[in-house]
Amino acid sequence: MATENNSIATVVPIVCSILKNIEFSTIFKSNNPYIMGILGTLIEIQQDQNIKDTVKATIESLFKDLKIKQNEIKHFHYIEKKRSMKQTKNKFFINCLPNYIAIDSKTLGPFLTEKESELRQLVAVAVDLAVKEITKPVLQRSVNIALFTTRELA
Repeated sequence: MATENNSIATVVPIVCSILKNIEFSTIFKSNNPYIMGILGTLIEIQQDQNIKDTVKATIESLFKDLKIKQNEIKHFHYIEKKRSMKQTKNKFFINCLPNYIAIDSKTLGPFLTEKESELRQLVAVAVDLAVKEITKPVLQRSVNIALFTTRELA
């Protein structure tokens, strides 16, 4: 998601420039449910305190060009729900992972006393961080391949 990897300043202007053309579309009119969902998400982005002023101005410009009042758009609170779901998911993962970690008592026996639960928690956090570290470059590479392929097909 763009809000998580700080690419919102790049994504929003592209989305807004695409949406400015909906007035010429026969299918995607401003009352289309998909367009309304995107516009609602843009309003939510605009109301975020951490967003740059240029992004906010781009969103305001879009609504002005489309002649749509922001209070006419239903707020879905999509980003807020997504953030809370992610936090809940991460807490669940880190809390459950130590139960699946097997510790070899022959090798680590001398080092284990009352610290076994702390060691399990430490390994769980390390695994979580390793997965996050590996996921970002793999995802970025996949996106680059998809963009290159799309460019070649066009």
